[in-house]
Amino acid sequence: PSLEPVSEPSLTPTQFPTQRTDAGNDLSPFSWFVDRIGSPEIEMKTNALPTLTVSYNVSNRYYSLDVFQDDCKMPLPTNTIHVDNLSKIEDIEGFGTIIGSVQLNLTAIRSSSIYTATDNGGIFSFCSKMCLTTKDNVVVNFDESIFNISMVLTSGIPNLNLIARRDEPDNINESIDYSSYVRAYQCDNARQTLGPELGTLSQGSVLNICVTSSDTSVIKIKQVSYLRMNQGAENEFVAIENGEATVSTLVANDEESCLNNICLVKVIMIARFFEVDEPADVSIYGRVELELVGSIGRSLEEDFDKRMKSDVSKTGNFDISLKLNRESDSGVSSGSLNRSG
Repeated sequence: PSLEPVSEPSLTPTQFPTQRTDAGNDLSPFSWFVDRIGSPEIEMKTNALPTLTVSYNVSNRYYSLDVFQDDCKMPLPTNTIHVDNLSKIEDIEGFGTIIGSVQLNLTAIRSSSIYTATDNGGIFSFCSKMCLTTKDNVVVNFDESIFNISMVLTSGIPNLNLIARRDEPDNINESIDYSSYVRAYQCDNARQTLGPELGTLSQGSVLNICVTSSDTSVIKIKQVSYLRMNQGAENEFVAIENGEATVSTLVANDEESCLNNICLVKVIMIARFFEVDEPADVSIYGRVELELVGSIGRSLEEDFDKRMKSDVSKTGNFDISLKLNRESDSGVSSGSLNRSG
């Protein structure tokens, strides 16, 4: 567009509304990076369509975001799903973040060909495609993501659960993230939730972590496959790797750990987390292996089997923050390291 008026204005825009111009000297001429980042989220709104928010990290190029059926080619049925808005965060050294809002018309979706009804709701899928292009609209690189959404109707009110996976050309192994179904909490030996006053930990005490599914009609937890504890950037302890305890005298994660769809992991709180009088909180990151169950789960399984060329790893992640016992909390030194000799 020009700041000066012209004698014959054009009806054709000089730039597409969803695109931006190339960056300056900060961007390499061969930089065409695009990657979906973070966890997509669905926001249920009052008197408005539900909105799925998805973010991308990209090189500063012309870009566009479109939605298709789950083959990433066929157009979606009319008025079902559409890109409502695209916004960008300021570029840094030739890169930036694009945030897209995709609106879901549940009424239209339920009566369309992309919707499969189940016992207590249904499931539908679609593809988002973020493209980086030249000024002449030649696609150089793209990211395709498949969104599988299960809808459970409770008293006529829809509850949406999102499962997102990336669909890349010639992908040999793929992991599907079901983290929205995973719930982790600090628990007792009976797998009951601990209140805040019971959850504070001291050196040598036993930490119980329970992991379960937020919807057992869709997802069953098979095992905790990975567990890592961090206190700051440098203090780290990997308790479980590849489903096995790294130190059997400190961690319990055996075949009997998962009962009634709740997995219980026990970890001894080691001394390295209590080397100061006021120890910082410990953050826990974990990963579980899952199994699809029930009518919605079977629909998801069938849909994935149709698209996949190899076995798919079904996993979910979880995070927990632990409060450690401090001298200032209790007036005793149980939260500090006791040395002898």
